[in-house]
Amino acid sequence: MDTLLVFALNDETNVRHTYLTRAQGDEETFEGLAAWLGVSHVDPGHVELFPISDLGPMSLSEYVAQAYDIEPWALNDSGQRLNALEGDVLLVREQALGGSPTPGPQATLIAAMQMITPDHSMTGLAPADLSPADDGGPANLTTAPRQADGSNRFLLIAGLIFGAIVLLCLWLLLT
Repeated sequence: MDTLLVFALNDETNVRHTYLTRAQGDEETFEGLAAWLGVSHVDPGHVELFPISDLGPMSLSEYVAQAYDIEPWALNDSGQRLNALEGDVLLVREQALGGSPTPGPQATLIAAMQMITPDHSMTGLAPADLSPADDGGPANLTTAPRQADGSNRFLLIAGLIFGAIVLLCLWLLLT
């Protein structure tokens, strides 16, 4: 399971290194970041560093929930601490670190939160569902039928009413 580590930075850095800044072509190098965190190296592709004020009205807990798909129970435990932070924040996926972090005076570990990871194990499928088709075709993967939620019925009725109104208007124009 992947973990997101949230560090409060104890000094202002005037650095913004986010997924957005990288997409815009801004590449920051972090010469001292590994030393700040007490690890051998840090993969900057899995790091975000920015002032919390950049989030505007969004809270830090809302941001990490949306951007990192955090387990809901982890936010229940850490949400208030995250929202109380001010200044610069460093978000690091644990897999980006060369070792276990032992931060120095520049950074303080605020939270370590589990991220939701997809289940690709295919558990719950019966062995017959995974057997090849008798004709040598693809495997017979059965799925449960999708339940109608009523929205299709509403669209059908709305379309019929609209059609009736159009026909009525045409009849009135022609007579």
